[in-house]
Amino acid sequence: MRQHIIIKYIKDKIKHGYSPLIVVCGGTNKGKSMTALSLALELDKKFNVRTNLFIDIKDFILRVLNAERQVFIIDEAKVFLDSAKWWSEFNQDFGNIIATQRYKNNVYIVVLPIVKKLAKEHRNMIDIIIEMKQQGYAYTYLIKRRWSELREFELWRTFTGAMFVSMPPEKIVNEYKEVEAINKTKVMIDMVQRLIKIDMCACGKRKPNLNKCEWCGERVGFKNGVK
Repeated sequence: MRQHIIIKYIKDKIKHGYSPLIVVCGGTNKGKSMTALSLALELDKKFNVRTNLFIDIKDFILRVLNAERQVFIIDEAKVFLDSAKWWSEFNQDFGNIIATQRYKNNVYIVVLPIVKKLAKEHRNMIDIIIEMKQQGYAYTYLIKRRWSELREFELWRTFTGAMFVSMPPEKIVNEYKEVEAINKTKVMIDMVQRLIKIDMCACGKRKPNLNKCEWCGERVGFKNGVK
């Protein structure tokens, strides 16, 4: 990644004790996650994918409370930080942490498809937007606020130029894929357990509204797979 003006701006903010919030957005297969990784490595040569890349906001919250001067990536942020879920406990916790922990001089990189899908409270804290146009190529924007607005911040997006992004080292990409697979599986299991509250037969199939499981023939007397 070349020393783009936006990179210099981020490093300057870090140097002066701030904790920038950066959003990487764009369509499917535009290279959002790879750009986030490249940016993280540009800002911290020792960036650790296994400890500082998150999909589950719960894990992020636990990790960030005791961290200073580190770079964090929240990938697939739409899962937890969607504007439609602005009221959720973890959504509020994320906003509170970003707002109150800025003195710790961390950098927060949030990856999601559409910026406006981010909850309003989080959008108000964005410092930089990196919009992927294609893999390895992005538009960058600096966000300014009008603090005198009465109802909510009025955000001004200033275009700061196009940016070419190189792929992270192969080792980092492989680590990302491993962490991504583990985290996405965990998130999916949590979602299924939360959203599909149905009794299951011991055979693992959905229990029908009958006295017997239509799959294995066992009499239905099970709850969540436990007799």
